[in-house]
Amino acid sequence: MRRLLSNHNHKLGRLSSFALPLSTCDKTQNKQCRKYCYARYLFKIYSKYRAKMTYNYRISKSDRFVKLMNEELKEASLSVRIHVSGDFYSQKYLNKWLQIARMNPRQIFYCYTKSINLDFGKRPRNFIVYLSDDQRVLQKEYKRFDGVAAISFDKKPIRGFRLCRHQADSIHCAHCELCMHKGNRIYFDLH
Repeated sequence: MRRLLSNHNHKLGRLSSFALPLSTCDKTQNKQCRKYCYARYLFKIYSKYRAKMTYNYRISKSDRFVKLMNEELKEASLSVRIHVSGDFYSQKYLNKWLQIARMNPRQIFYCYTKSINLDFGKRPRNFIVYLSDDQRVLQKEYKRFDGVAAISFDKKPIRGFRLCRHQADSIHCAHCELCMHKGNRIYFDLH
């Protein structure tokens, strides 16, 4: 059986991560998101990456997902990035992650989402959710989330937001941990 988690990438460093296909992203996303999505590029050029994400999606829909993820988390990093690509595609799927987080209180689970129509209200303290608001038009939703992430399409600073330390200082997420704490507003330069 294939592993669901990946355990290293250029930006994250030695953090465990989980990813899904782009088809799980909200279909109402803006044109810029679809145009500049870094994962779209990876899907096009790496067939193994595409195959792994497709596998992850299939397993995420199954009744075995929680059990299999809990097994892998025994050997995972203390912080786990959910959705290096993809997003929460249903409440049932989100609820599986909430259950996983409750069953693994020693770990921090963090993610970015555009799925504002789902109920994130009953998340445990170790489940950190940043609203991904690239255009900064969803301010009325900010209170529902632990933080906000945006993209600077012109690579200029965004007032009230901090630049991702990976982009600013080449620091891996595993060493920065800014997104693993509540109350931050972070922006990424278009990459």
